[in-house]
Amino acid sequence: MSVGQKLFAQSPLPIRKLLFNVYAGYLRFRREGRPLQDAIDALDRVDRSTTESIRNYQLEQINELLAWARRQVPYYRQAAAFADGNSSSLRSLGDLEHFPVLTRGKIREASTTLFAENAPRFSGHTSGTTGSPLSLAYDMRQRIWNRAAEKLVRLRAGLARDARVATVWGRPLVPASRKVPPFWVRNWPDRELWLSAFHIHRDTVQSYFDAAAQFGATALETYPSIAHVLAVLAREKNIKVRFHRVLTTSETLYPFQRDLIQEVFGAEVFDYYGQAERVAFAVECSRHTGLHLLEGYGYVEPQQPDDDGNGIPGLIATGLTNRAMPLIRYKIEDATSLITQDCPCGLKSRRLSPVTTKREDVLVGVDGNFVSPSILTHPFKVVGGVIRSQVVQTRADHVQVLLEVNQSFDTTQQQLLHDALTQRLGQGMTIEFTVVDEIPRERSGKFRWVINKAPAIERRLSRHN
Repeated sequence: MSVGQKLFAQSPLPIRKLLFNVYAGYLRFRREGRPLQDAIDALDRVDRSTTESIRNYQLEQINELLAWARRQVPYYRQAAAFADGNSSSLRSLGDLEHFPVLTRGKIREASTTLFAENAPRFSGHTSGTTGSPLSLAYDMRQRIWNRAAEKLVRLRAGLARDARVATVWGRPLVPASRKVPPFWVRNWPDRELWLSAFHIHRDTVQSYFDAAAQFGATALETYPSIAHVLAVLAREKNIKVRFHRVLTTSETLYPFQRDLIQEVFGAEVFDYYGQAERVAFAVECSRHTGLHLLEGYGYVEPQQPDDDGNGIPGLIATGLTNRAMPLIRYKIEDATSLITQDCPCGLKSRRLSPVTTKREDVLVGVDGNFVSPSILTHPFKVVGGVIRSQVVQTRADHVQVLLEVNQSFDTTQQQLLHDALTQRLGQGMTIEFTVVDEIPRERSGKFRWVINKAPAIERRLSRHN
């Protein structure tokens, strides 16, 4: 935890609000303005051009990226596949297939040799869904382009540029022990209401909707599981609430979730997809027939089921916007496929079929609060030595955590993980850790990270589906 994060965590709520908005204003100053608008325009323009123009643009960007990587990135400079004999420019996108696939394991082995030399960079991490988060680096240009992609999500969903949006992510906004509102912070620079994901409960949900109404939020942006839980509770308690749009990401959006969210909130749901690795981004259009790739953000190749031996179609992607840590032909460990037929909406970008990202269940804390799988990724970012993990709720007051670890994992790391999970699940939750040689996968070959086996909880949730 950085000094700034510690200061924020230890400050009283009024000071937290002040610090929060100062930081939000700083980020807005760094990322927005003319460069951001240029990036938004470029991403949209590429997708609205002809298929030939899209491919020519991607080929040009990839050749520039390869030249940069060979000069500035030790990993590529030292790799035989990128040596002088292969240093000529690609003549077609198909030539990219001659380069090796980059996997999570290879990134972990390469470590900082994937960072560009003498290039300013910002640190990042993957979500830790598999319990083994990657350390990443971004340059300012990439941060601007990623912000542009997020802005384009809202524009393509039909939201005005100055629309007020309520968001619910896994941010520690207020103390976990807080029992009364407010459970939120107003982000005035970005016209957003940031709501805590850790305090959603039958007894608190009314205050969430009241806060959104008072803020004037016309849209809700969050994980599918949280949007669904909010809809479940709103219907259960007969709370009348309306949003113009609901935007979802980071988890698989299931049809039953979309249907209930739209029914309860009277809102059209738009899903979008991205990764911390920043190699691909996809946005649902108004036809809801797949997620349109932002072709100017990354070049995506289909990965056939027999390529990885487990019967799951996936993607290989090359990010076009990050020079601090270029990822060339990176294997995305999500299940989806490419749709190449033209979409009736008029965009020429290819689409992704529904993406199976996190096939987990919602857990329930000891106080009855609903805990999204995405929130549980955060504890695994602060510990070292975890190769892979699985979280299983076996009873209302018991969670088992299976761990594959290396030699750097010790009792201190386990205690850090225990404390972080307890903060999210409640003090009365028994958390049992078991170190195993290998965590079993599902029959399909997909890894399931969070599982809820508590019968009473499953019945309570399933009656609302």
